[in-house]
Amino acid sequence: MALAVQLKMGQETFDALKTAMSAGKKNPSCESIFDSRRSSLMLTILTECTRNPDIKEKITENGARLRAMISEAGGISQDDQEGQYRILCVMAMYLGMSISNIFTLVENRELMTKILAQAESCILPFCGDKKVKAAQH
Repeated sequence: MALAVQLKMGQETFDALKTAMSAGKKNPSCESIFDSRRSSLMLTILTECTRNPDIKEKITENGARLRAMISEAGGISQDDQEGQYRILCVMAMYLGMSISNIFTLVENRELMTKILAQAESCILPFCGDKKVKAAQH
C-alpha cells in the first residue's frame, strides 16, 4: 500500500513540475508543501522506506529523476559537483518545509512562496533573474 501511494505522489510531483517547466516558470509552484495531508503521507512513506527496500529504491529513483529534471532545466551537467549539491540543497529545503508543515501550518502561503523562491534563487542561480546570473559569471 505504501509503495502505491509513493508511486502516485511521485508521479503527481513530476507531472506538476513538467507542467510548470513547460510553461517557462523559473520557480514551479510549491503548493504541495502546504498540503498537510500530503506532508503526513510523505513522512509516513519516508519512515516506511527504512523498513521496506522496495519503497527506499523507488524514493531513491524518484530523487535521481527529480535531480535530472532540475539539472536539465538549469543546464547543470552531471559532472558539475557544486551544481548537483546546490540541487540537493533545494530538494532538502522543500522536503523539510513540507514535513514541518505537519506541525506548523503556513498561514500566508503567498509570502512563504515568495521567500522560498528567493532562497531557491540564491542556491540555484538559474532560478534568479538575469542580474543574479550576470553577477555570478
